[in-house]
Amino acid sequence: MVGATLTTSLREFGFAKDFDKRYKLVRQLGAGSFGTVHLATDLRTGQEVAVKVITKRIVGGYLESYFVRRVRHEVDIYNHVGHSLNVAYMYGAYETKVRVELVMELCTGGELWTRVQRGKYTEAAAAALIREILCTLAQCHAKGIVLRDVKPENFLFLTPAADAPLKMIDFGLATYCKPGETLTDRAGSPLYVAPEVLKQSYGQLCDVWSAGVIAYQLLAGRFPFEDEDQGLLLSSLDVVGKKRFTNKEVFFAILYSELDFQRPPWDVLSPLARDFVGTLLDRNPATRPTAERALLHPWLRQYDPSYSSLLSTASFDSAGYDSASGGGGGAGNGGGWRPDAAGGAAASGSGRPLSDSLVQRLQRFGTYGRLKQLALRAVAAMLATSESERVSLLGLAFRQLDPEGRGRVPYDAVVRLLTNGDWDLSTTEVTQLLATFDIDSDGCVDYDEWLAALIDWREIQDSPAWEKYVNKVFDMFDVEHSGVLTSDALQRVLCGGLSMSPGGSGPDEEDEAAAAELEECAFDDVVPAALREADSDSDGTISREEFVRFMRTAPGDKLEFYESRRKRRRGGAGNGGGGATDASSSSQL
Repeated sequence: MVGATLTTSLREFGFAKDFDKRYKLVRQLGAGSFGTVHLATDLRTGQEVAVKVITKRIVGGYLESYFVRRVRHEVDIYNHVGHSLNVAYMYGAYETKVRVELVMELCTGGELWTRVQRGKYTEAAAAALIREILCTLAQCHAKGIVLRDVKPENFLFLTPAADAPLKMIDFGLATYCKPGETLTDRAGSPLYVAPEVLKQSYGQLCDVWSAGVIAYQLLAGRFPFEDEDQGLLLSSLDVVGKKRFTNKEVFFAILYSELDFQRPPWDVLSPLARDFVGTLLDRNPATRPTAERALLHPWLRQYDPSYSSLLSTASFDSAGYDSASGGGGGAGNGGGWRPDAAGGAAASGSGRPLSDSLVQRLQRFGTYGRLKQLALRAVAAMLATSESERVSLLGLAFRQLDPEGRGRVPYDAVVRLLTNGDWDLSTTEVTQLLATFDIDSDGCVDYDEWLAALIDWREIQDSPAWEKYVNKVFDMFDVEHSGVLTSDALQRVLCGGLSMSPGGSGPDEEDEAAAAELEECAFDDVVPAALREADSDSDGTISREEFVRFMRTAPGDKLEFYESRRKRRRGGAGNGGGGATDASSSSQL
C-alpha cells in the first residue's frame, strides 16, 4: 500500500500540452539523473532550442509528491529569475501523460567545468566569471531563493566565443529560503557542498561557499581540500597517486582539513585573490560574506570596468580592506577584507541614466511574476496621470520613440533601440527581454507598459502614496467585491477577461458585463502559479494584506546584480554589472 506522503492528488501539472505542434526534437544532447536534454527546433521560426525531458513519476495513477515538488520548484524559479541574462531562458513548460518538457535557451559554448579542466585562468578572467556567478546568486537570494547546487557543470557559456556570457541552467535543487531562515535537509554535490549543509543547519550563504570552491578552481586548477596525508584533490575525485576519495573522506575534508593557500600557484597569485577566495571559503557562515557583499571585494572591483576608475588605495580601505594584512585572511584567519566593513550595500543605481541601465531594468522587471507585472502596469497608469513629474525622464525617453505622442510605439522600434550597437545582446536575448510586453493588435507597446518595466519600484514603494495605489489595484482586480482575490478573479486578470480603465479607476462597464464569463487560460497552471507566489497562507485566495506584501520589491533586489551589457564607448565602462556612463548619457536613450 502506497503511503499518503508518497503521492499527491494530481494526475498532471497543468502545463501547456501543445509541444509537438510547436517544436520538433532533433537529437539528444545529454542525460542526467533527473532527465535528458535534447536539441529541438521551433516549427514557427526555425530557432534551435534545448529541451529538458523529464519522465513523470507516477504511483497508483497519481504524481509522486517529491517529483511534483521538484518540478514545480524548478519551473516556478525559472519563471522568477529566467528573464535575467545570467540564467538560461525558459520559453515554456509542457507536458504529456508521461513526461514534462521544459523548453530552454540553447547554450552552445559548453560547460564552465570543461574550461576549468583546460587549466588555470588569469586573475582577470577568473574575476569576470566569478562576478557573473555571484551576480546570479545575489539575484536569487534577493528573491528568497537558495540554489544548493552551485557547481561548474550547472553553468554554460552561451556561445563558444572566449567572452561569451555565462548562464546558469539547473534549478532542480533550488528552494525558497529567505535571509535568516534555516534549512535542515542535505542537498548539493559533494565537492561543492558547504560545511553547514553537512551539519544540516544552513541558509543562503551555503551558495557563497560553493562559489568560493569554483573561484579556487578557476585560479588554481584544483580543489582546495587535502586528505589526511596531504594529498590534493585535483579534479573530480582524483588525487595524486590515482587514489579515489569516498564521499565520507570528501565531507571530512570540507569540515576539518586545512585549505591550501600555500602551494603553487598561490605563491604567484595576488594577495587580494587569496583574500577574496579565503573570505568565501570561511567555514563559519556567520562571518562569510553574502553574495552582495562579496561583489564589493576589491579583487573583483579592480577587474570590473564599471568600478576601475574609482579604485585607489583609499577605495580599498573604504571597502574594508586592510592593506597591512597582506590578504589571505579569509578562511577564518582574520585580517584582510572584512565583509562587515564593506561600506554597506551597493548603490541602488536608480539615479543612473536610462541609457546605461535600460537592459538591467528590463531584466529585473522580467523576473517579476505575471500577476505582479500586470499590477505594476496598473500602478504605472496611475503614476502617469497623478505623479507625472516622478516619471518625467522615462516619459521623455518614450517620446523619443513616439514623437507623434500617440501613447504607444511600434514593437519594432523598441527592438531597434536594443540592436543599435550600444548593447551586447544576441537576437534571442532581445526577444527574451521584451517578452514581458503585451503587444497589441497593431504591434505596439503602450506607455504604461513602458513605465512599468523601467520604473525603479523600490523608490516608488517608499513613497506615502504607494499603499494607496496598491490597494486601488487590489480593488480593480477584485471584481467580485469579495475582499479577496479568488481563482476566478485571478483568471480574469491573468487570462484576459479584465481590462483596465486608462486612469486606473477600476473595472469598466465591459468588465462588469463579463464578470459572469471567464476566458480560458493558455494552460491550466497560470492561476495556481500565481497563488503559489502570493497566497502565503495557502487558503486558495489572496487577501488584501497578502497582496500588499506580495507587491513590495525586496530591498536587496538591485539593478547592480543584473548585467548592463552596455558596450564601452569613448572611455565609458564596460558591460559588466553596474552599468556605464559615457558620452551618450546626456540623452535618455
